[in-house]
Amino acid sequence: MLYAPPIDHLPALHDMAVTLAASRDKRTAEEDRFDVTRRLIPSPLRIGETVYLLRSQLLGTFYPGQDDADGEFLVLELFPSFVGRGRNFNDAFLDWRNQVHCQFQELNAKRPFEMTEPEKAAWQLLEGQVDVAAYRQTTPLTLRQIGKVASRVRPLPESIEWEDGHKEHVRLDQMPGEFAAYKPGQPFEAIVVRDPVDFRLLKVTHIQRIRSLPRMSSEGFQDLLRSIPTTSSLPETDWD
Repeated sequence: MLYAPPIDHLPALHDMAVTLAASRDKRTAEEDRFDVTRRLIPSPLRIGETVYLLRSQLLGTFYPGQDDADGEFLVLELFPSFVGRGRNFNDAFLDWRNQVHCQFQELNAKRPFEMTEPEKAAWQLLEGQVDVAAYRQTTPLTLRQIGKVASRVRPLPESIEWEDGHKEHVRLDQMPGEFAAYKPGQPFEAIVVRDPVDFRLLKVTHIQRIRSLPRMSSEGFQDLLRSIPTTSSLPETDWD
């Protein structure tokens, strides 16, 4: 059996339907007029070789500008610290993504007491959406190191002695091609990629021969100190 509402309730129901329809039509008209675009932010978020694992799925919204002005891209969870701007969705999203990337790298290198109040607020937002612990445990360290070939197993170099005295065995597939021709004692400068947790060598991306520094005797060191000009070598004068 069908239910029919009392006649005296029909005007109220009609007014409610009209109000809801008007509200929906107004919202739809505004979004159509401004062509609002919404897309999910992919996780992990990648910028080149840098990878950020997001804690949850984020939704980005692009609001086109009016009268040829740039539009704005924002993610509610990172607003208002990060707002991307551009002529279209892609440009504004890239601007937002680059802001997040640059700010994360800058603040990740700082300790809390080194941050200003705006930086602390931005870092709190970033920590809430980016898995910082996962980033630090999975992002390799890139270092500049100086060393020399310590030993060679015919016909291949197999051990490096770094400038701090630490010795390390290496494989040729971890090294640039020219390293295979280095002789024992050959000093070099290298760009080294290491595991962030145990500091083991992952690879060497660049290597260059350098000249070894000559060892100086104690007498030569004293002669060097005596040759450095001091105030005693200045001409005599007065305050005027």
